[in-house]
Amino acid sequence: MLVTRRAILPLLDAEAAASEHIPKQTWRQRSPLVRAAGLPDRPGGQSGPIARAFLDRCLTKFTDLDFKVRAMRSLAVLYDLRYKTPFEQIAVGVPARKLSSPASATSRCAPTCRRNEAIYLRQVAIEALALLGDQDTLANLRQSRGRWPPGLERTFYWTSEEISWRLSQTAR
Repeated sequence: MLVTRRAILPLLDAEAAASEHIPKQTWRQRSPLVRAAGLPDRPGGQSGPIARAFLDRCLTKFTDLDFKVRAMRSLAVLYDLRYKTPFEQIAVGVPARKLSSPASATSRCAPTCRRNEAIYLRQVAIEALALLGDQDTLANLRQSRGRWPPGLERTFYWTSEEISWRLSQTAR
């Protein structure tokens, strides 16, 4: 418990960081923790509520695109289905203010960013849906496809193959 309270929590939570006197530079350079927070501690393990809350804050409060991307990937690895609908909406380009929210403030999941960053965020959302998506996801993505950039098209193709394969395995 001491290690968690004094070493881990201060890197996930701002209040804990302040109480343990973590330097601001260290607090700002915790990006790899976003990825680590989404890794199960053992096969079939569960990430704790503090780690999930941290990932949610990465999506809703932090403005850094890298944090958002790592959090999206981590939540997909954790198979957190609360994020399926918002990730679908990000994937098809729904403006951030119109996103549905799986948690309190996730409607700010997509940052206000440049066009290339928005496309990258959409691409990562499509990648995450390879783990979270289902037949409805495929139908929604197919319906919204218009003139997508080549990178989104490739990612969609890969994701649709992954979802189809995964669903065919569970049907057996």
